[in-house]
Amino acid sequence: MRSSTIRAAASGGTEYTPVLETGAFEACAFKSRLAEILVRRYITVKLGEALKVRSDNLCRIEELSQRATLNAQVQEGTKPVADPGGLIAEIERLTVETTWVIQRINRTNVATRLPDGTLVSDTFAERERHLALRNTLRAIAKAASEPQTRFLRSELRVIRTVDASALLKRADELAQKRRVLDALIQEANWTVDLHD
Repeated sequence: MRSSTIRAAASGGTEYTPVLETGAFEACAFKSRLAEILVRRYITVKLGEALKVRSDNLCRIEELSQRATLNAQVQEGTKPVADPGGLIAEIERLTVETTWVIQRINRTNVATRLPDGTLVSDTFAERERHLALRNTLRAIAKAASEPQTRFLRSELRVIRTVDASALLKRADELAQKRRVLDALIQEANWTVDLHD
């Protein structure tokens, strides 16, 4: 396969020749090579590597989308800086590849157990629960801690109905639990093989 041609992960062997500048193609070469490796199954890929490919692809899609938008119209008699058609083709290829990688990540997460026996996908839900509750408690504690201004002694006094320090302590405990879950998930990312 020529170096300028890449094989999309989920395309069933269809080859694409991106219409991009050489520098732009080289910038996404790592993702394309990894997708090629995944398709050919030359090596076992870790979940963390697939997560990196997903993140890189999403950033690249956003960048290409902005460039295509900027080049969607030009003044009469001038040429666009970049070919919008080529950029759109590359965006489409990346979305196919990214969808395929995400599907494999999801299958891996629902099939992988952490050392305590919990599914990785369940750990995500638990981690998000800790984050949401922590943020809520911190917001309530902040509202309870707002200074109250009375201009006249005859004005009604505002009193706190919650213990802000207790709420902040509980929020810190939840943050600690979330960090522990994050560490377990990160460990799994670099020890678990990506599922087909």
